[in-house]
Amino acid sequence: MRCHVLFDRTERLFSAGQKALAAQTFEAAIGYLESAIATDTAYSHLYLYLGIAKGELGQLDEASVAIRKAIELDPRNFVFPMELGIRFLDAGQAKAAFDYFTDAARLAPDNPLVSNYLRLASWELGEGDLEEVIRQLRDIPSPFRSRLLLRLAERLITRGQLAVALDDPVAAEGVTPVSQERSRLAAFWWRRTLWKARRLIDRGDAKGALWSLTTLENWQADAEVTALVQEVREAALAATRRELSRPAPGGGWLLRLWWRLTRNANEEFQAYAERWRRTLRVELAQLQLDLDRTDDAFETLAKWRGSFVRSGSPKDESVSAALVFLAMARIEILRGDDGRGIQLCVEARDHADVCGIDWIEGMARLHAGDRRSSRRLFEAHLRKMHGSIEPMVRRVVRLLMLVLTACFILIGT
Repeated sequence: MRCHVLFDRTERLFSAGQKALAAQTFEAAIGYLESAIATDTAYSHLYLYLGIAKGELGQLDEASVAIRKAIELDPRNFVFPMELGIRFLDAGQAKAAFDYFTDAARLAPDNPLVSNYLRLASWELGEGDLEEVIRQLRDIPSPFRSRLLLRLAERLITRGQLAVALDDPVAAEGVTPVSQERSRLAAFWWRRTLWKARRLIDRGDAKGALWSLTTLENWQADAEVTALVQEVREAALAATRRELSRPAPGGGWLLRLWWRLTRNANEEFQAYAERWRRTLRVELAQLQLDLDRTDDAFETLAKWRGSFVRSGSPKDESVSAALVFLAMARIEILRGDDGRGIQLCVEARDHADVCGIDWIEGMARLHAGDRRSSRRLFEAHLRKMHGSIEPMVRRVVRLLMLVLTACFILIGT
């Protein structure tokens, strides 16, 4: 066991190497780790991280030599053969990966991560299935999940189901079925929602009816509701087109009075009208996508983008811009233009780093054959999905601390 001493040169270099590895600056990580090994040739974890860094650069032979040295120094540590198996798995050598995962399983037979990697390698060799792994997906670390998702996405692409892979490859495997049985309360709510939707349709409020219908849980499984939703979408599409054809947005007497009293009334009104049209175009594009009219949706989104640029790319619409560019990227990928899809993802990220950008860009890179970059983007996507709750938790903890502090002060006085 190595003694960790403060200000030890080896530890400082090791820490710097780990940070560079986390930042995905792999050449820098290799430099730090090789310098650390020069100061301590018997520190097994240095060889492990050096092997990981070299593996991320596609240098499988060098990575294998480094991690085998770690195994030689500490043959009882199951992490070393597991990590070596991961490098071979990433390189597409499932048989070698399976052998190393088997070695790791001998050292740690009850470790769930080792077991799942063993299942993944077996599945890649054409044996077994991944249903049990997918069921416990939430409890598995992000690096494993990213590799699992990569393979599920590849399977869907080879089946010609790229559109499904762009959405949710786990759900596509059909391992999370939704029960069709409804409780009495759920059945009552279902009937009431349908009655309300039909009332709204009779009043000509297609958008309100559509919102009501799509709040029903698992509505896609009901043929009657699905047909009704399609009908309402067509009506909502026509209503949105009519709204867009109007020369100016509506408004009450107070709004009209405001335009008359404002000094630059005409300019402000034009800016307001353009923003109103952009809002309608987003609604229109969503309806067109839901109705599988992809080319029409792309044209609508392109018009939104042109209006956004002409208006000076307003900062308060940056999230909307990112989502619009992301939707355009998805369409370009489906058309087979992966390069254009990646470019649109980069443009979307420049406006706002919304959820889904890493996933869509990762799919584009996977479709283009860049598996390594794709996996890293999947990892980033998973980290963001699970890290988005942390700021809220910190705020709650901070609020609780303030409340407790106030209580102690009151008790003390």
